[in-house]
Amino acid sequence: MRSVDVGDDNEVVVERDQSERHKDIVLEAFDTLFNKRDYATAEKFWSEDYVQHSSRIPPGRDGLFEVIKSRPPEFAYEPELIMAENDLVMLWVASAVTEPASPGSS
Repeated sequence: MRSVDVGDDNEVVVERDQSERHKDIVLEAFDTLFNKRDYATAEKFWSEDYVQHSSRIPPGRDGLFEVIKSRPPEFAYEPELIMAENDLVMLWVASAVTEPASPGSS
């Protein structure tokens, strides 16, 4: 079911569920790259000419992927807050090092 709002001028229509769909896409992209480290699948979310705005991360998709590859496997990223309005999504993330499984533990 789709919910819409019509603006006062009857020209602006906003899908209320559009923001939720965009949050789902961002969370999937984030988890695919940063936690699952599935680089082949992550390529569908980040274009080759991805613009990285951090001076600490090399430019482009390859630069971002290389930074993630350099992190130890126990380095985890957890979304703490996500907000969206139409096609703009903001994600705030915390990172932590998780304890690796002890040999012989289940």
